[in-house]
Amino acid sequence: MATPVAWRNLTHNLRRLLLSLAGIGFVVLLMFMEMGFSNGCFDTATRGYTLFNADLVIVNRISTPASPQRFLRDRLYVARRSPTVANVIPMYVQVGALWKIPGNAGLRRVRVFGYDTRQRSFWPEEFAPRDDLRQPGAVLFDSRSRALLGKPAPGTVTELNGRTISVVGLAPMGADLDTDGNVFLDQSTFFAIFGRNGKSRLTPLDVDYGLIQLRAGVDPKQAVEELRKLLPNDVRVLTLSDYCDDVQMYWSRNTAVGFLFNMGVVVGFLIGMIVCYQILFTDISNNLLPFATLKAMGYRTSYLVKLVLEQATFLALLGFVLGLIGASFLYWIMESQTGLTMALTPLRIATILLLTLVMCLVAGLMALYRVIRIDPADCF
Repeated sequence: MATPVAWRNLTHNLRRLLLSLAGIGFVVLLMFMEMGFSNGCFDTATRGYTLFNADLVIVNRISTPASPQRFLRDRLYVARRSPTVANVIPMYVQVGALWKIPGNAGLRRVRVFGYDTRQRSFWPEEFAPRDDLRQPGAVLFDSRSRALLGKPAPGTVTELNGRTISVVGLAPMGADLDTDGNVFLDQSTFFAIFGRNGKSRLTPLDVDYGLIQLRAGVDPKQAVEELRKLLPNDVRVLTLSDYCDDVQMYWSRNTAVGFLFNMGVVVGFLIGMIVCYQILFTDISNNLLPFATLKAMGYRTSYLVKLVLEQATFLALLGFVLGLIGASFLYWIMESQTGLTMALTPLRIATILLLTLVMCLVAGLMALYRVIRIDPADCF
């Protein structure tokens, strides 16, 4: 059985190993957090749309997440004529509505969703139609909103845009780049607050989103192409996943959020490379005699290179595990305190693992020159 020389060399001084792993684990944690903040902002911006049980979405062609534009409800009637469509409904959204914090005279801005609560198939269980939600002034409050909005429970009475409302339940969505929280209500209540008698002068004829459910067995991509031929050019039809990708791409291109946090990942990578290089360089310097002995015994330089790179790989894997454990804990805290969606997906975990391995292996290659140039005659 071969002696695991790299592992023995790494673990013979436990205190130094723990300090080394703490340094690399911290760098891994830093990269996880920077990537988490970036993805969290973009994931949260689209989380609300993924909650709806729709296959396709219709939006105004010039609408953007920062400047939403409405379109004529007649477009939904045109879409309903397609043989691929099973059902289509309007959804109304008001951004910047004034929410009166319960028990506080302060006002905060929220996003309000108005929809036909009788259309049960479009809404997940938490948003499911209920008799009390169709009562005048009844609303659902976003349980994942930021604490700035208060913590209303069912039965709480407050105001929305100066109109008295009653919270009849809670539904999870979460804050994002644009708002601190959300309120959900039936479209009849929506227009009672924001309609022609309200300050915003909205009408049911102007729609923010058209949500489409397709017939069983219909390919969404094919349905999109058919609807694009059927509908006027003033609207766009996309699959729900494509629309979410568009929203994320918009925020990525038009804000500095993605660049700043991705730059943080790069800085963490470079810091980790320096930390790992220093660890390996110190270890090689402290073990020059053993390396020279191996070389004098006839071991080739390639074998010594393999030992150093194996040691770098062990450091990378152990440090990654520590960083992953820390990131899981901090993601949970950040999500519960801020409402951001902090998701540790397999792809993101694999990305950080790859960065960690590359970081440590490159640092190992940088530290190899002492091993390559070592001459046993100079050491004995």
